[in-house]
Amino acid sequence: MSKSGLALEALLRGPDDLLLLDEPDNSLDVPGKRWLEEQLRATDKGVLYVSHDRELLAQTATSIITLELGVAGNTAWTHPGGFDTYHRAREQRFERLDELRRRWGNLASSAFRCGCTVGGPGSAL
Repeated sequence: MSKSGLALEALLRGPDDLLLLDEPDNSLDVPGKRWLEEQLRATDKGVLYVSHDRELLAQTATSIITLELGVAGNTAWTHPGGFDTYHRAREQRFERLDELRRRWGNLASSAFRCGCTVGGPGSAL
């Protein structure tokens, strides 16, 4: 087993209840990656990990947190399911956000036409 694999094994067998891992499978070979997937599925520990490895996510993630850049600032969105349902849920989220932006734009346009202000102290809308 590689040094990275040994370090991961020590963490997974250690006393900590929560593990924070950054790209835990980066330096592992294919058998090491399969071993890590098995260990992550079997552990009772809470594990928060950053990964771009779609296979690791598909095999082990039970919820996914996505950091998103936005006009109103950066946000974190949590999908309460695995990677197999993540993409469709994210598409639906963006569709809902687009609809809200469209409705907000229509409301702001209507308010502008009637001379009202949208939001803020003393606003009618």
